[in-house]
Amino acid sequence: MARPSLFIDFEASGVAPVFSGQVLCSDSPQDGFWLDVLYEAAYLLPTFQLKTLEVFVGREAASDIYRLLPTTRRHRAPHDATDLMSACRAFFQV
Repeated sequence: MARPSLFIDFEASGVAPVFSGQVLCSDSPQDGFWLDVLYEAAYLLPTFQLKTLEVFVGREAASDIYRLLPTTRRHRAPHDATDLMSACRAFFQV
């Protein structure tokens, strides 16, 4: 079975190596599932870890942070990262 070239191009493009060795925060458990599916389909192993927000701040704080997120949803990736960062800053008043 041939590897999906688009994902391989992403891996080789210099984008994925930026995250090598890092622990990334996700606001959705489904993100980890789909990332695993993509890597498995491409016969690759991720070089980073993906953890949920609860792992970083605990369940109670994560619940409060999620309540601070906007209720209207857009395309996820860039906006979600910005919204999550803003909600965390508001929660911790940074």
